Amino acid sequence: MIETVKEPGCLRYELHQSREDERILVFVETWASEAQWRAHMDGAAIKRFRARSASRLIVDFSLLQMSLVADGSRNSK
Repeated sequence: MIETVKEPGCLRYELHQSREDERILVFVETWASEAQWRAHMDGAAIKRFRARSASRLIVDFSLLQMSLVADGSRNSK
């Protein structure tokens, strides 16, 4: 869903896959505001994803809203 990064308010989009179990995927997204995230979740890209492949790919889904505690990136000050 690379189109996610083009949506208003998307600051970060990453997709990770487990090395031990390729069925496990973790999406990490950062949004400028909760309103923009909610618009994304109700938007066309998510609707297409659900219609095309979500039912085949997602068996167990958990959504966690989190706050950044530490940024270990090399670009942070």
